[in-house]
Amino acid sequence: MDKLYSLIVLSMMPVLMLGCASVTEPNNMFRGDTARSGYFNSRDILKEPTEKWQFQTKDRIYSSPTIAGDFIHVGSNDGYLYVISLADGKLAWKFKTDGNIESSPTISADTIYFGSWDSYLYAVDRKTHLLRWRYKTAGLVYSSPLLAGDTIYVGSDDFKVYAINAITGTKKWSYDTNAGVYSSPSLSGSVVVSANLDGVVHGIDSVTGQKVWSFATKMPIYSTPVTGNGRVYFGSDDRFFRALDAQSGKEVWHFRTGNKIYASAALEGDEVIFASTDGFVYALNEKTGKKNWEYKTYGAIYSSPVLTNDVVYIVSTDGFLYALDRQSGKARWKKNLNKEIYAAPALKDGFIIIAGTDGQLIALE
Repeated sequence: MDKLYSLIVLSMMPVLMLGCASVTEPNNMFRGDTARSGYFNSRDILKEPTEKWQFQTKDRIYSSPTIAGDFIHVGSNDGYLYVISLADGKLAWKFKTDGNIESSPTISADTIYFGSWDSYLYAVDRKTHLLRWRYKTAGLVYSSPLLAGDTIYVGSDDFKVYAINAITGTKKWSYDTNAGVYSSPSLSGSVVVSANLDGVVHGIDSVTGQKVWSFATKMPIYSTPVTGNGRVYFGSDDRFFRALDAQSGKEVWHFRTGNKIYASAALEGDEVIFASTDGFVYALNEKTGKKNWEYKTYGAIYSSPVLTNDVVYIVSTDGFLYALDRQSGKARWKKNLNKEIYAAPALKDGFIIIAGTDGQLIALE
């Protein structure tokens, strides 16, 4: 009986390990989920919040913070990944790399995954704070990792999208996009969607790494594609925001803005919301591409919007954090942060976490 029990346990070990790799809390990766929807299951903040604490790193922050449990995880251009208490802003621990960390962390039950400009994808143990493994690419890793099952998908400036075993750090496959990949991959069913600096969106089979489809624009793409409702949504340097069919990669509709689009969109229900460096926030019907509303800020917008049930949160280079009503597009409130921000806000339990190019992290409540 004991032998039989041991055999059963041993036979289940790969499954148990796979489960550890794939378990994530809600919103524990860039844009919140594998679709990169930008929707956060957090309560609406209907009144202007006040600052609760500040935390200072030693260089600029472009990495969008990720909250898991009671801690904020964020990278800085000083080469460190920081883990900070959500409650009081105290440093819990930090992990050093040899390059800028502009990749946003992805967090499983026991591991933190992120990329660095030193060309490595890192997996760091959440409990011991030690390196589990690292995988070397041939270029800087700006892209934020996507965790699905036991696989990490990530892009590199070496022109490739990689599928890496999340437990062992070994390569499953790589796909050559023929240009640098700063955008982060998203997932639509069994298709990994990735965009590159040649302006091409690639649909890649998540298991085999083979091409499913591709769609070419005429300018670089920095924004991360968002998937949902059978479509892929993204903006480009050519000033257009597009919807593609997720199965064929063919264009369904496009919408022209007044300038380049660097920020990733947010999708929830039948509305897709995005921002442009023309200073506007746009809400479109996701089926038709028709404009529902627009809101003008007074600076270019590089940061991606995040959504709760009734509110859109977005920061502009005019220094303000805006909370817009999702129905009307009117400002519920705005707060002057007096800083330049490229990273997307992070939300949890009434907190808004903002990271600035001054290297400072602030918590609003």
